[in-house]
Order: sequence, then structure tokens, then C-alpha cells
Amino acid sequence: MKKLLFVPFIFVGIYLNLASENKIDLETRQSNLLGIYWGPENRTFGWYLEFREDFTFFENYDGDGCGGYSGTYKIESNKVIMQASAEEPCKPYNFQANRTCSIVPTKYSIRYSAKLYCSNDASYFGGFFLPESTERKIEGVAVKTIPGKSKYLSKSSLARIGPGYDFPSIVCNTREDEKSIQTDKFPEKSKLVLLAKTQGSKEPKGKSETWYYADIPLDWGGGCYYKGKGYTSAWFPGSVLFDMTDSKIESYD
Repeated sequence: MKKLLFVPFIFVGIYLNLASENKIDLETRQSNLLGIYWGPENRTFGWYLEFREDFTFFENYDGDGCGGYSGTYKIESNKVIMQASAEEPCKPYNFQANRTCSIVPTKYSIRYSAKLYCSNDASYFGGFFLPESTERKIEGVAVKTIPGKSKYLSKSSLARIGPGYDFPSIVCNTREDEKSIQTDKFPEKSKLVLLAKTQGSKEPKGKSETWYYADIPLDWGGGCYYKGKGYTSAWFPGSVLFDMTDSKIESYD
């Protein structure tokens, strides 16, 4: 009987070891802060934060903004304590000269499993990428993540606010040949960075289709909207996407 009881304990030990190996280290320490350009989740224009090995930091606005500011930091009780001058001329609207931040898990990002959350209610992303096929929801739609993969449009296509042909498309302001234009279609061979996928509504021919949620391929001066709401990501049907490596067509990159 003792031998029979010993076997389950072996499997329990193996399981606990595997769980320990797969656990994400979210401790707020310097090694988890360095080498990461902490910023907006969608990696567009906004405030970005960089920690340096000499316990200084630099925060600046990527886009049409001022030069940013710097300060010092220390780590105590699983928190990073940041200090800057209260008289900084270039700073965010929610600036705090003294603030604390911690690395915390997030269940809502489709790119990251954790973020840096600060006492001024600012969130920064950049490390702790989600594994592929992590289950998430985008505005109530169940998806599986596919972070970092790229595909190209096989023809000019609409970008929609939901995974299906019955969802409305967005309209984008961009520039072409140094002229401002407004369009609801993205040109053939546009590169899309995919974020997630799901089974959407049936295509016009009646077949079920996979829809992909992707970052919108616009320059920083552009913007996309539907009924006043801004979009940096949208949905594309799988039937209009292809891998450039499998094609003889040259990209615009």
C-alpha cells in the first residue's frame, strides 16, 4: 500500500515543479525594469518611460511633443519609487513629482500579461508578452492571441469594428503624396501586425471565416474613426490576408 501511495506524490511533485517553472516573475526589481521601453499598450504616440542602470529614469512623449524629463528612482517593498522636479516644464497632464509604480498582472491586454501601474493612474506596457493562443476578450468577443505575426493584404480592403461583414467599417485620415486624404480602404500589400483571431460571421458566399484583429497600418499623423470613436486596431477577414514569404509579390516596405 505504501508503494501505491508513493506514486501520486511523485506526480504531484512533478506538477508543482512545472508550475513553478512556468510562473511569470512579476517582482518589481531592477532586472525586470531595464531594457524595456515602457509605454502605451498599442505602441503608438504617447508617454514612454525608460529606467537606467544608474537608478535614473527618463520619460518623454513620442510624437509631436516636448523633450521630456528625467529623475531618479529606488526600489523598496516591491515598488519603484520615482522622484523628479515639481517644476518640470515638459510633463504629462497627470504628472506627479513623487510617485510609486509596481509590476502587476493584467487580464485585459491582448499583448501583455503584465504592466507597470503607477500611483498617478498611469499604465505602461512593454515587457511580459502574452504567449500565443492565450484566451482573451475584445469588446466581448472571445479571441486567441497571435502576437507579433505579420500578414499582408492581397487586395484593397475595409477594416471593420467587429469580426464580420455586417459590422461597419472605419474611416481613416492619412497622407498620400504629401496630401491629406480620407479613405475607408487600405491598399493592397499593406502590412498588418496581427494581435488575435476568432471565428466570425459567414462570408458573402456562406462560409464561416476566421477574422483577424490587427494594428492599423497608418503613419503617426493619421487616425481612424467610426462615429467619433478613434481606432488603432481593427478586424480583417482571413480571405484577404497572405504571407509575404509564400508570395512572389514584393512588399512596399
